[in-house]
Amino acid sequence: MDLPQWIKELPPVTVALVSAGVATLSALTSGASLFLNWRNSRRDRHDLTVELTWNVRSIHEHGLRSPIKQRFGEIVVTNAGRRPVHVTFIGLHLPGRRNASANLIEHGQKLDEGDPSIVIPIPQDSALEPFVGEWKKILATVATNTGRWYKSGPAWSPPTLMPGFDFDFAVLLQDFAALDKFQKGVPKGSLNG
Repeated sequence: MDLPQWIKELPPVTVALVSAGVATLSALTSGASLFLNWRNSRRDRHDLTVELTWNVRSIHEHGLRSPIKQRFGEIVVTNAGRRPVHVTFIGLHLPGRRNASANLIEHGQKLDEGDPSIVIPIPQDSALEPFVGEWKKILATVATNTGRWYKSGPAWSPPTLMPGFDFDFAVLLQDFAALDKFQKGVPKGSLNG
């Protein structure tokens, strides 16, 4: 196939400019396509957000004007990605410990896109007392069935501890020092744990 005469008569500078313009346009199009594919692949994978907050809820003795009997913090786990994710572990990472506390969720739970968050209440009592001085190092940890671990950032405010001792929560935290301290002050045989 032969080129038309008017194309043969174009100056070489014009041919170079047109070909450079076409090359630039194709480079921009392929770059935009690559960026959109990368963005979609990042958005389509599963991703969790984990938040730890103290002093979220309180239980009063009789009514709202009566003294506070118990305060609770909470761990909130949200699926921020598009793929479903199966949460198998939710716990607290305490300062000076290699491992997290015991699992605060009995059975795993599946989170799809748009599902309500998993909210785990945490009693704020003397089981947390050994860690209050380092409250910024207390983090929430979450594991999925794929083996990925997620950690929250530190809470914005320190926990306000309430008097009393939640024996079951101290066992979940695996806080044997606080348990020993508590058991020394309790007469033998009065614990049913």
